[in-house]
Amino acid sequence: MDGMVVQLTELEAFSKDRTNSASFTINLPSTTAAIAEVSVCSVDYLYGTDKLTAFCVFTGCVTDGSTRPLPAVENFAFGSISGHPRQVVIRNGMKSISYEIDVQNCRAEFIANVFFWPAVDHGNV
Repeated sequence: MDGMVVQLTELEAFSKDRTNSASFTINLPSTTAAIAEVSVCSVDYLYGTDKLTAFCVFTGCVTDGSTRPLPAVENFAFGSISGHPRQVVIRNGMKSISYEIDVQNCRAEFIANVFFWPAVDHGNV
């Protein structure tokens, strides 16, 4: 491994039956092969247990175009060439990666890790 970036984020719904969401982009210090993962690391049940949600996904990334046949600017959405939103993204030549977090009836912490490597094989991820 050549290095990594870690981003810890907290999000709260603030009241019962309220949903809150936020989007973030991690800009990498240089173009690199990377494995990125995002996950929920803690949840506080603040407003009961009805309709409790803590959710996170990568929504897109920008690369130098070296992960063919995928485009240099990817948006993860159902029906796109890049596929659906996901919790893991593996790309060569990554420049940035974006993710969304959502909560309902709770407060949660989320962690995004980006690991740098000399080269990666993205497979179907």
